[in-house]
Amino acid sequence: MSWKQNLGILTLSTFLLFFSFTSLLQVLPLYLKSFDTSDFMIGIINATFTLAAIFARPFSGKLLGIFSRFGTFYFFTAIFFIATLCYFFTLPLWLFLILRFVHGMGWGASNTACNTIATDIIPKKHLGSGIGFFSIAPSLTMMLAPILAIEIYKHFGFNAVVLSSSASILAAIVISFFMHDIKRHSDAKSLFLEKNALIPAFLMLCANSAYGGIISFIVLFAKEINVSNIGIFFAVAALALIILRPLFGFAVDKKGFFGISMIGFLGLCVSFLFLCNAWDEKFIIVSALFYALGSGALIASFQTMAIKRSSNLAAANATFFVGFDSGIFIGMIISGIISQFLGYKNMYFLMSIWLFVVLIFVVTFRKKIF
Repeated sequence: MSWKQNLGILTLSTFLLFFSFTSLLQVLPLYLKSFDTSDFMIGIINATFTLAAIFARPFSGKLLGIFSRFGTFYFFTAIFFIATLCYFFTLPLWLFLILRFVHGMGWGASNTACNTIATDIIPKKHLGSGIGFFSIAPSLTMMLAPILAIEIYKHFGFNAVVLSSSASILAAIVISFFMHDIKRHSDAKSLFLEKNALIPAFLMLCANSAYGGIISFIVLFAKEINVSNIGIFFAVAALALIILRPLFGFAVDKKGFFGISMIGFLGLCVSFLFLCNAWDEKFIIVSALFYALGSGALIASFQTMAIKRSSNLAAANATFFVGFDSGIFIGMIISGIISQFLGYKNMYFLMSIWLFVVLIFVVTFRKKIF
């Protein structure tokens, strides 16, 4: 079996795992609201999941360096599956928080395993374009899962979403059995984090801190400016990412990291400028397009950089995604503080300024970074 066939199967399996994760992420606040759960407690519940995923990534990276890649993948995906099934039960709050933590650990570890297997499959000379293709999975999920999950919830209830999410994980496991002849890259030694991946992970953290403001408050911001269909932001961004990510991956292989990362930071700056000045769907659509441009370029550049510079692929992937998740988590907190005192428009404007400052930092220290 060729590496392209294996990568295609893994991409489909990863899509199904992301579908399960994203589906519950979208409907869980609606479900919790039906029990009169406060916004603060919903935030704590979501933060518990994110923190668990961050915690799990370096440990799973170390385990992936010691044990079988697929054995580690199946172990943590089984935890992810069992945790998802537990949402069928109505639990007291303290047990629900424990469930979210276990669920987050299963997700963070299984996702790290998927990315590590992907970098085993992809030849080094095609790493950028291969990762670009592989990253289509979360992009498609971002477009399809929220729409489908909300419709299932509206018509059939929360348990139906849990059932579809569980079935999605099970299908991902079954599909992964069809991969064959994957040569594992030798890891220099088992590590929690890879020091050569710290710089791209930190830069991804800086970029994703702005994204934390989008996923936390864009729905409330849309209500403020009387935009009823904010789902169009995610649909347009996801559709554009499906096209742009493979192209940026190919460009990274040919042109290197610096130029592509500059396109990425500029794209995000412009996206947030359109967002903070938005008053109708046209601005939202343009913002989504520039967000896809920026996000696609940065992920293609920094994830490839983290892997190419490292001798331990498992630890490199874990390190990169610790930065990725930590940026979202920090962004949720900071954007919440800013928006409480200055409002959503000013918060998004300050995010644009922040991204421009990071861009200047990268240009100033480009010789040390790249």
